[in-house]
Amino acid sequence: MKIVYNPGSIIINKLVNDNISLLSGTAGQKSIQIQFSANTNYTAYADYDMTNLVIRNLLSNAIKFTRTNGLIKIGLSEQDGFV
Repeated sequence: MKIVYNPGSIIINKLVNDNISLLSGTAGQKSIQIQFSANTNYTAYADYDMTNLVIRNLLSNAIKFTRTNGLIKIGLSEQDGFV
């Protein structure tokens, strides 16, 4: 299986929000709150599918390793042109 890299302009905030929506049921089962804050909409030049997978895995692992009634905080920032 060959992994195809197809970069383009993507809005990172949307990917984060989509994955929070997708995994909110799992978080709810453990009574975990998810807070997402970003001062602006961040755009990046990246492969949509690969970036989506990374965000989903990070959030899934955060839910998995956060105790019941815990809190997950997600933030975005830019440094030296990178999100």
